[in-house]
Amino acid sequence: MYLQSQTIVKFHSTLRFFLVFSICLLLSAYTSINQERMEQGLSLLQLQDYNSALIEFTNEIKVNPDNASAYNYRGVVKAKQGDFDGSLSDYDMSISLESNKGEAFANRGIARARTGDLEGAISDFDKAILLEPTNGNSYFNHGMAMEMISDMSRACADWEKADSLGFKQANTFVRQKCE
Repeated sequence: MYLQSQTIVKFHSTLRFFLVFSICLLLSAYTSINQERMEQGLSLLQLQDYNSALIEFTNEIKVNPDNASAYNYRGVVKAKQGDFDGSLSDYDMSISLESNKGEAFANRGIARARTGDLEGAISDFDKAILLEPTNGNSYFNHGMAMEMISDMSRACADWEKADSLGFKQANTFVRQKCE
């Protein structure tokens, strides 16, 4: 009887191992598929195939509705297509899911500026800079918004900071508009 119960315990232990291993494999495959979908969407975005990229990011959101990056990149695609209201909605969702990354704030700032909401744009660029203070792109865009409200001293300070962080386009603005 003792040997039989030891065998049953070993069997259950082995079965438990295979179940855990199988679940890990499934999760790995699921993660891999999601990663592939995101990479495919990003590739299509770089190729400017916006309709296909939109499909990839939308499919990712259907499968993984908590993927903040998928909402952020779908917002980028929508902005490239001129759908700023749709992009703002996606950026809002991305930020609600993951509010500690500057990229979605910076992207929403651009969309807000494009729709004429300069106060909202400046606020978003401020938040992006706070979260990622070494991102020259956010300083550059903040400077653009400052120029749009005719605050050239702040615009120049932002462009100089962007230039010091290696954002090459800022140097042209500093030379042309600030000297």
